Amino acid sequence: MEHETPILSIIIPVYRVEDCIARALDSVYFQGLEDSLFEVVAVDDGSPDRSVEIMESYRAGHANLVLLRKSNGGVSSARNLALDAARGRWVVFLDADDALAPGALREFFSKVRRFGGAEILMMQEVYARNGSEKYSWQGMAEDFHSYSGPELFRRGYFRSTVTGLVIRRDFIERCGARFDERVAMGEDSTFIHSLLPYARSIMVWKRVLYLIYMRDGSASRTFTRERLAACRYNLQAALELAGKVRAEVPESLPLVEFYRYSILLHYMKLSIEYRVTGALRIFKEMLPEGYLPVGIENVPRERWKIRIMDKSLAAFYFLLKIQNCLKGKRVG
Repeated sequence: MEHETPILSIIIPVYRVEDCIARALDSVYFQGLEDSLFEVVAVDDGSPDRSVEIMESYRAGHANLVLLRKSNGGVSSARNLALDAARGRWVVFLDADDALAPGALREFFSKVRRFGGAEILMMQEVYARNGSEKYSWQGMAEDFHSYSGPELFRRGYFRSTVTGLVIRRDFIERCGARFDERVAMGEDSTFIHSLLPYARSIMVWKRVLYLIYMRDGSASRTFTRERLAACRYNLQAALELAGKVRAEVPESLPLVEFYRYSILLHYMKLSIEYRVTGALRIFKEMLPEGYLPVGIENVPRERWKIRIMDKSLAAFYFLLKIQNCLKGKRVG
């Protein structure tokens, strides 16, 4: 059966992944699907290794593999280029060092009519080594039920990555969502939170879609003083998003306020884990004007921690250091 337009676009940014890109592509092409049902939009982000050569070998056997080339600009710019080129009704983001679960896409296509009214289909994302879930909605949501973004948040669910999701491309376009190219790490967080406050139909399905492989040296799994300083752009983007949501969908603001808290918390925890020198001073210098206080109205989680953060960044930072010590982790 031929399809003029593919139903699904799988977006893969590629940079220095010659050791794992074949696994990612195999996980797509071993799903047992007709190539006409989907397209793979891979973006060579100026990779200096054999990654492109490997992709070219796959493209020789699969006309649905679209290979775009650009100079190195980071994963956000690569994903944005792919989004501009994508033609599928649905979009899946796949990192080149991870993989899709066997049979997941085949099952998706067998049930695709059931998901027709959803803007986002949320599937499971697990660590390949031990099968543990990265984000669990157990007790918060039921299979094949539809929830709005704010409703899921009120039920206790929160996430910060775009992997493990199947997203309607026209919904992405309606939201005007693109990855912030100023952001060097944590780019997923800003993107997904430019969608969730506007989502009126998120369907959950307890079926594993995405396998995470921990890779030494991955950009998302290292943290330095320079990377911490660059996080000012993530914080600025979150502040800008809060202003946009406050004006357009104020009922979703608690979700974004908690997001503002969570990314600052995340970077503080990373700075402690990696013993970044002078981290507290860097935080005080890079925090955008007006970032604090974070609103806690209708935020159901961690309200006392947010209150401490709002009153004193230093007190909050040292509380995290104490917690880290009690967990037996090394801190500076």
